[in-house]
Amino acid sequence: MDRSKGRQRPKHPRTEALIEDLVNGDQRDRAKARQLLPFHGVKAAEQLIPLITHDEPAVSKGALMILRDLANEAAAPGRQAEADAMADTLLALFEKDRSKEEQLEGLRLLAWCYPLERDVAPIAALLNDTQLRDPARQALERIGTGSAVAALERAQQDADASFAEAIQSSLREIRWKTGQS
Repeated sequence: MDRSKGRQRPKHPRTEALIEDLVNGDQRDRAKARQLLPFHGVKAAEQLIPLITHDEPAVSKGALMILRDLANEAAAPGRQAEADAMADTLLALFEKDRSKEEQLEGLRLLAWCYPLERDVAPIAALLNDTQLRDPARQALERIGTGSAVAALERAQQDADASFAEAIQSSLREIRWKTGQS
């Protein structure tokens, strides 16, 4: 009981119950889960990852929207520990047994919350994958750190002409954003 106000504190649903509502609930339960799961942080992200390829569009879209909220929150200044934990969770999407769809969503999410001090090698490795190289390039452009620039410059050396041009465009964009010439 909250003695200062003379009333009981509301109980917050457990992460597992909200995940269950997202998967099996009606529209009202899903809406509640969509609103409350972002408050559960990375713990929720770990349980949402498998749902991004769910057969039911309402579930997969809801899971992605919540993951985007979590990535955005983790990217806020002063939340280095959350950004690291979120990046670790999302990097699991690049294990060998994961689909290209999962990896693509992982790249989109990582682009928003990847810690600035962290090595970009897991993302840079995808620059050699013909299906994921452009989303990986875009993620590195969004991350925009010195290690992202170095990874793009290395990839540009061995890239075919059209991809080398896309990389050059990303490098110009990073330099423009950071005020470098």
